[in-house]
Amino acid sequence: MNRSKYTSSKRHTLLASLVAAFALSLGAAPIQAQTSIIVAQASDIRSFDPQRVGNTISEAIAINIYDYLIMRDGNGVPQPSLATAWEPAGDTAWRLWLRDDVLWHDGERFTAEDVKFTLERAARDPESVYLSTFEIINEVEIVNDFEVIIHTDEPDPILLSRINRTGAGIMPAHHADRLPELAVSPIGTGPYRFVEWSRDEYVHLEAFPDHWRGAPHYDELTFRVIPEASTRVNELITGGVHIATNVPPADAPNINNSGVAVVLPHATGRAMVLQVNTAADSVTGDPRVREAIDLSIDNQLLIDVLHDGYGTPTRLRISQGVVAPEELYGQYLYDPERAAELLLEAGYSFGEARITLQGTVSRYPQDSQTAELLAVMLESVGFTVELELLEWGVFQDRVRFKNVENLALDGLGNSMLDAWFALRGYICEGEYITATSWCNEEFTELTNAGAVEINQELRTEQLNRAFLIMAEERPEIGLIDLMNLAGVSTEIDWTPRPDELLWIFDATPAN
Repeated sequence: MNRSKYTSSKRHTLLASLVAAFALSLGAAPIQAQTSIIVAQASDIRSFDPQRVGNTISEAIAINIYDYLIMRDGNGVPQPSLATAWEPAGDTAWRLWLRDDVLWHDGERFTAEDVKFTLERAARDPESVYLSTFEIINEVEIVNDFEVIIHTDEPDPILLSRINRTGAGIMPAHHADRLPELAVSPIGTGPYRFVEWSRDEYVHLEAFPDHWRGAPHYDELTFRVIPEASTRVNELITGGVHIATNVPPADAPNINNSGVAVVLPHATGRAMVLQVNTAADSVTGDPRVREAIDLSIDNQLLIDVLHDGYGTPTRLRISQGVVAPEELYGQYLYDPERAAELLLEAGYSFGEARITLQGTVSRYPQDSQTAELLAVMLESVGFTVELELLEWGVFQDRVRFKNVENLALDGLGNSMLDAWFALRGYICEGEYITATSWCNEEFTELTNAGAVEINQELRTEQLNRAFLIMAEERPEIGLIDLMNLAGVSTEIDWTPRPDELLWIFDATPAN
């Protein structure tokens, strides 16, 4: 079951052991300068089907294969991609004009049929993990080969954000009958085309010379799966990779002093949170217990000790750029004395409140270390914590969206940079209801209203009220708005993006 248990005494040595450096030397063949780029990631892609896999690691790779209709630039500003222009076409429709010079990797021509196929599949396929995001789309009307009108069931203030985010990669309609095959051997219109996927080892791509943007600077692109952060760092310094993701802050000086690579901090739009099982038969079903958990956590200490100060405290899934109540971002409620009192009020003497904290290993920056330090904090106020650390694939299959025993430490992104997107999973029919057992009718009504409200002032008011309800009832407890660190070889000029997509078309040889 890949289960890790930690004794209380071991946990309480954590702060002293955080200064220890990891060391692992692996022989690595030098990368071929100017012809290839190699990127090290902690986890493998789950599938190449953009609508059947709900994680950024998969999309970070797939964005090089599939194009969006609209794509944000490195500053988060929407830019034309497969769509060259767009405008409202009434209260519940948007008209988009498409490029007429785009080829699929198999040589077929991109047309409006591909847009209709992709977006209607995302909106109707019950197996689409983004169904709640796209189901507002009623129909994609084809005006001609290079013009479409997207019709929505209701006014949609964020339709353009929906179609430039994870899950909106345009797929080939002429291969609609072989989607399972495309999930492992994709065909897109992006700057790189698929060559080979060796599961849990690497994904190998090659430049598509007929890409509508022009050919990429690098002929080959490889994503290597290297779960251990120390190994990723070592590979970067010894020339095994050009880019290493999720670099631990403690390794930043070593990289910056190496002379061959630098560390680039960047915002991620991702918040580390605890998802909480609120079912009545769970220890955490008692709101006093959930409040005690919240008050036991020193968010700033997590940031300072584990992330070298990179990050911002947050009380919910709120990241930089998302409009939310001021008291929920940049602040936290650390009060261990009151936390201990709340446990007593809930009927638990010191050590009697037994909870399980589930987390991941090497999926997010310092994720397992964060879980360990959280266990220390929780035990200091009277909880007894069983810590269960899981590989990312196991966590997705067994915990995420499915079965949170008491607490699950997860990193939740916001590719739309929108408050509704941060809230929508917790509505009564949302994707987190199975994991958290939480359903609040007022919260659901406000969140659903905010999904279709065109008046931005009223929409902000609705969604702010929904945030405050969640903060009060705590099906989710926020920890950190993450900043991430990427290690980048001095051989290339490349800047990490705030949406965490590993868009390599922009990479060029360093001067």
